[in-house]
Amino acid sequence: KNMLKILIGIIMIIEGINLGFFSNKLLTVNPWIRWIGLLFIIVGVVIIYWTLHSLPKNGTTSSRIKVNKQREADPKQEMPDDDLFADERNRMREHQYRNSIKNYFSSQQKKAVEGKFAVGAFNTSNLELTQGIVRAAHALQKPCIVQVTTSAMKYAGCKVLGDVVKTVIENESNSTVIGFHLDHGKSIDDIINGIDSGVDSVMIDGSQLNFKENMGITKRVVDFAHEKGIAVQAELGRVPYIGREDQEIDWDEVMSDPEQVKRLVEETGVDAMAIGIGNAHGFFRERSEPDWERLEKIKSLIPQTPLILHGASDWSEEKVRKAIKLGVCCFNIDTDIRIAFITEVCNRTNPRCDTTDPRKILGEARKNVTRKVKEKIKMFSKPAS
Repeated sequence: KNMLKILIGIIMIIEGINLGFFSNKLLTVNPWIRWIGLLFIIVGVVIIYWTLHSLPKNGTTSSRIKVNKQREADPKQEMPDDDLFADERNRMREHQYRNSIKNYFSSQQKKAVEGKFAVGAFNTSNLELTQGIVRAAHALQKPCIVQVTTSAMKYAGCKVLGDVVKTVIENESNSTVIGFHLDHGKSIDDIINGIDSGVDSVMIDGSQLNFKENMGITKRVVDFAHEKGIAVQAELGRVPYIGREDQEIDWDEVMSDPEQVKRLVEETGVDAMAIGIGNAHGFFRERSEPDWERLEKIKSLIPQTPLILHGASDWSEEKVRKAIKLGVCCFNIDTDIRIAFITEVCNRTNPRCDTTDPRKILGEARKNVTRKVKEKIKMFSKPAS
C-alpha cells in the first residue's frame, strides 16, 4: 500500500510537470492548465511526504544489517527473502497493536471516567496465569490488562515473560483488546526493562519517596516513555504491604493528598494515577471504610485523569460499585489470582496425588484462574448506578 501511494505521488508530480511546463498547445488554449499542473505537483509531494513519514523508522535497515552480519559470519548460509523483513513486519504489527490498544482504552477510559464501568488489571508470572486471564477476557469479550511486576520478571526472565505475555495475547485474544502493563516499577532501569519487554504502559512507583523526589522521577519516566508511545501511571500516597508497614498505621499520613495529586499530574503530564484511600495490598488490614470524600476530592481536581486502585482483590461488589461511581476506572487484582491458582495446585498435590503429568495440575489451576478473572471482570464492567 505504501509503495502504491508513493507511485501515485510520483505519477502526479510527472503529470503536473508535463501540464505546467511542457504542454504549450494546451497553455495557449487555457492558461489555467499551468495552475492545474502545479496543483498536481503539490498533491504528489504531499502524498509521498506523508507516506514516508508514516513508515516505521529503522525498520528494513536494521533487519538488513542483522541479515548482512549473519551472511558475513557464514557466507554459505542461504537467507530466505522473508528473513529480510521479518523484524520489520513484527515491529509494524506491534506498533499497530499498541496504537489500537491506546485508542481503544482512551475511549474506554472516557466512559469509565464518567462512572460507567472499570477495567481489571490482573497480575501474572507464568504461562498458565497469563492464559487464564486472557481466556477469561476473550470469553466475555471485555477489555482487560495483563500486568507483570519487576519481581515476576526477575523470576521468569524479563524478555522471556514479556514474550510469553505478548504471544498469548496475540494468539488467544482474537478481537478482544488486552493491554500489557508493567506494575510497580521502582527505578528508571525497571522502566527500561519493562519497555524492552514490550509493555504498552508502565507504572513508576515513587510512593516511598518524598513528594519532590516522586515528582522528579515521575517526570523523567514520562518524558522517556512518551517518546516511545508508552503511557505512564504514577502513585502518590502509599498503599501498605504486610511487612513493610506496621498494622497499626496512621491512615491520614499514608493516603493520597488531593492537592499534591493535582500538582503531580499537572507538572509531570502523567497519564494515570494510582491513589490511596484506605486500600491495602495483600492481606494487610485495610482502613475500616475507604475515604470516599478524599476520592471525590481527587476526582474533582483531576476529572480527566484515570484513577487506579491497587489492593482491591477482596473488595465487595458494593464497594467496587461506589468506587467506580466516584471515578475509579481500573482495579488491580493480584492476591485473588494467586489464591485461585495455588489453591487448585494444592488440592491436586495432596498426599494421594498419583499423577506424574504437571499439565493435569496446572491445567486445572489455569481454569480456576479463568473463573476468578471472569468473576472480577463481570463485577467491574457492570454500569455504576
